Amino acid sequence: DPNNINEIKDFWKKMAEIFPGHIKENEHLCAVCLVKRLAPKVVYQNPDEFFESGNAEFDYHYPSTGSIALAPFVRELLKLREANLEIENAISELEKSLLDLPGNFRDAHFTEGRTVPKLGRILDKDKFSGDFEPEWFYDESFPRFYDELEHQKRIGVLKEIEYKEKRNWAGKIENAVEQIRKVAKKELGDKYHMPKYYAAVYLDGDDLGKWLRGEFAPKIEEVFHPEFRESISGSDWDEIKNKKRPVTPAIHRAISSALRDFALEVVPYVVEHYLGVVIYSGGDDTLFLMPLENLLETLKALRKLYSGEKYNGEFNGRRFESDKGFIKIYENGELKEIIRVMGTKATLSAGVAIAHYLDPLDITLSKAKKALKEAKKHCRMVKNKDEAEKAKEKAKRKDAVGFKLLLHSGSERSSVIPWEFIDSMNEFRNAIIDKKFSSRFLRILCRDIQIFNELEDAFDAEFYKFGTRGQPDKDLADVLLCSLIDARKELQIKPETFLDALLISEFIVREEGKK
Repeated sequence: DPNNINEIKDFWKKMAEIFPGHIKENEHLCAVCLVKRLAPKVVYQNPDEFFESGNAEFDYHYPSTGSIALAPFVRELLKLREANLEIENAISELEKSLLDLPGNFRDAHFTEGRTVPKLGRILDKDKFSGDFEPEWFYDESFPRFYDELEHQKRIGVLKEIEYKEKRNWAGKIENAVEQIRKVAKKELGDKYHMPKYYAAVYLDGDDLGKWLRGEFAPKIEEVFHPEFRESISGSDWDEIKNKKRPVTPAIHRAISSALRDFALEVVPYVVEHYLGVVIYSGGDDTLFLMPLENLLETLKALRKLYSGEKYNGEFNGRRFESDKGFIKIYENGELKEIIRVMGTKATLSAGVAIAHYLDPLDITLSKAKKALKEAKKHCRMVKNKDEAEKAKEKAKRKDAVGFKLLLHSGSERSSVIPWEFIDSMNEFRNAIIDKKFSSRFLRILCRDIQIFNELEDAFDAEFYKFGTRGQPDKDLADVLLCSLIDARKELQIKPETFLDALLISEFIVREEGKK
C-alpha cells in the first residue's frame, strides 16, 4: 500500500529528527537493531534509573574508525592551534558555521564525533556537547555526503526544498573545513598527511587453561631456597622433589591478579599513549584500535610487559620498568606500585588487521580474529629433527603475531611471524623513514616466491643481490640486509612469510606519510 509506505518513511524521518546522530533519515530499523542503537543513549542519560551510583558524565561514544586513522593528523592540528592564530581563527569560523545550523542537522552529521582519548577536543566543550567528526577532513567526505543527499532526493525521502537547504548548510561547513586544511597544509609542510588505514588488534594469552591446571607449574625442588634443598635428603625428598608444585586457590588468585593488573594498569596506558582506543581489556583478552603510527612499537611493548621481560618505557605519564615477571610503575618520578605479571615463561599471541577506515568494522574484526587464530597455530619447525623433537617443537607453537593487510581494493596480504621479528620489521621501517634504504626491490622477488619457498638459500642470495642495488646508503643497506637474512634463518621464517612481513612494514611507512 503506497500510503503505508509513505507513513513508514515519515515515521523514520521523524525518528531521525528526534535521535540525530543515532538514526539516519533513510534508515528503517528492526526492533532489535533499534534497541541496540538507542540503549546506550537512554541508559547513560538516566544513569540513576539503571545503576546504584550513576555517572552522568560517562561518554558512551567511541571515536570512529576514520577518527582513529586520522589521530596523528588531529594531534598535529591541535599542536599547531596552540601557536598559530590562523588555525585558531579557522577553527573558530568552523564553530560559528556549526552554531548557525539547525541543532538536529548539526548533531546528526557533524558534532557527534570524538577524538581518541589522548587528544583534546577540536570544538569548544561549552558550546557543543559532542566534538567535530574528524572524518570530514578527508577530501572524499563531502562529495560522498552530497551523493547521499542526491540519492535521498531521488527516492523521495527528501523534497527539493529540503535537499537544497541541507546542501547549502553542508556547503558552509565544507568551506570552513577547507580553510582549516589549507592553513594546515601550509604550516605542516611535509608533515601534512591524511592516513586512511588503522589497525584492529586482538591479544590473547597462550595456554591459560594449562597455567590454571598447573601444567606449567615449577618442580617442588625449584620453589625452595638452594640451602634448604641441600639440608634435606632421604628417600621421601627424592620421591617428591621432581613432582610439580600443587595447584592451590592461592595460585589461581595470583594468576587472576596478574592478568587483572596487566589489563587495567598497563594496557590502557600503552595503547592510549600511541593514540589508540581500548575496546575491552580483561583477563588475558584485549581488543584495541589504533593508527598505524607506532603500531610495531606498541605490539613490542605489550608483549614484553605481559611476561614482565626486561623492558623500560614511558607511556601516558607512567614509566614502566619490567624485569623477571614484575613491573615497577612510576608516576611523577616516584614509585607508585610494583605489580606481578604472568612471568617470563608465559607467552602471548596477537592478531592484527590493517584496514581502510571505510571498510565494514565487523569484517575487519573478523580478519583480526582470524589472524589471531593463525598466530595460535604458529610453530617453528627445524629440518632434520626426529619425531620426538618435532613433537616438542609443536608443543611450543603460538607466541606469535598474525598480520592481515586488507587493501581497500579488495586484495589481502597475510603473514604470521615470531614476536622477535617485530624488531627487524621496525629496523626495516626506520631505515625507509630515514630515506637511507629503498624497498622497491621486494616486488621483484614476489614473482618467484613459490620457488624460493623450496630454495631458501637461493632466496637469501637473491634478496641480498637485489637489495644492494641502487641504495642511497650502501653500507647501511649491507648491514640491514644481512641482519634481516640472519633473523629469517634464526627464526625459521619461510621466504614468502618473510617477504609479506616486510611488505606490510613498508605499507605502514607509506600510510604514515613518511616514505
